[in-house]
Amino acid sequence: MKKTWFVFLLIFSMTITGFADKPEANAFAEFPEALGFYYGEISGTGLTYHKWVDGVGYQITAGALYLPPDSGNNLLDYVVGFENSYTVYSEDFTKWLSGLLSLFWGVNHRGYIPVEVEYDEVTYEASYDIGSYVPTLTLGGGIGIEVLWFKHFSIPFEVGYGATYLPLESDVIDMFLVDLYFQAGFRYRY
Repeated sequence: MKKTWFVFLLIFSMTITGFADKPEANAFAEFPEALGFYYGEISGTGLTYHKWVDGVGYQITAGALYLPPDSGNNLLDYVVGFENSYTVYSEDFTKWLSGLLSLFWGVNHRGYIPVEVEYDEVTYEASYDIGSYVPTLTLGGGIGIEVLWFKHFSIPFEVGYGATYLPLESDVIDMFLVDLYFQAGFRYRY
């Protein structure tokens, strides 16, 4: 019986020691800046720069696409976004895995020129109608998590509500859109 208790205490102490053997500095404080790609309707889609300063995060995102009319997509599509985050909880679970829970708010301006494709039923030829420039402004907020692998590879996920303002709509009811949005990205922390 004494051997059983001894083995139990030995395993228990090794387990506690294993959990207590955490890195000295928080990985997010050690590597506060990041570059990468971000996809989001609230914070914007494109290349991104992110920085943590004393539990407060700042992110700038910018992206642009120009596609020929025969692609069937928007001719021009660009976005510039800003996000501000506040750390709720942050932990280095092991030397290679860290996590962070945050609250965020973001705003972006997007502009695009739509292209409508119409096909002739007889000749099957496509004709392209280039529309007018459409500006939008989106503001929103929610909660997010950031998973950090090996202190450098950051994968943020966020979910929040956003309100989009479409100033060119003629009806006041059609000028606003409120929806639940998911956002994600991949960044390298340095």
